[in-house]
Amino acid sequence: MVSIIIAVKDHKDLTKVCLDSFGLYTDSDFEIIIVDDGSKEETRNWLKSQPYTVIRHDESLGWCKSINDGLKEAHGDFIVLSNNDIVATPHWDSRMLAHFYRLPELGLLGPTSTKIEGRQSVDFNKEGIDFEYWGWLIFFFVMMNRACLERVGMLDERFGLGGQDDADYCMRAREANFQIGIARDVYIYHYGSATFRKLFQNSISESKVYAESRQTILKDKYARNPLWKVSR
Repeated sequence: MVSIIIAVKDHKDLTKVCLDSFGLYTDSDFEIIIVDDGSKEETRNWLKSQPYTVIRHDESLGWCKSINDGLKEAHGDFIVLSNNDIVATPHWDSRMLAHFYRLPELGLLGPTSTKIEGRQSVDFNKEGIDFEYWGWLIFFFVMMNRACLERVGMLDERFGLGGQDDADYCMRAREANFQIGIARDVYIYHYGSATFRKLFQNSISESKVYAESRQTILKDKYARNPLWKVSR
């Protein structure tokens, strides 16, 4: 079974599309665990009516805490951490699982997308290539196996609302001797930073200050780690 953990803070319409896409396009047995991170009344009440496990935070505690609370309730052998502003596409899960079954050393696997920086961009896709090892993933959508979760553990809640928590987790996974990869045969649409844009009211300066603060936490944690020198 695949456990899909979705952190939600408002954006009811985007969340509905996200949930519908999982229902339409997931081949495997799956469970959905929604962590409502302090949504306003409209979204909160709507989530209560959904046929999924819903964990409620009375106030916003951030992405990392939300995902960790969801992980504690996950029963699957494979776990997906997902933003609520994504749209899954047909056979996303069966293709990702096929890579895990073929590569026993794999611990973390991400899809491709368009609104994303770095190697997961569809711009790097090449005909005939359906998988690529890579050292870093962006956790807008990521699958891990239970062995990775059990050995690496939860997200580091020092990263709070999110940002660089994914780089941190990838570092820890590599330290635990797991491989990381990109499923180039899987595309997930990502609306992109919907919650952050609302939180910072589209302020570039405020977003920059927050992003730099997360980078400082990461650098302080790994400044002397040789893995940090690997190209990101």
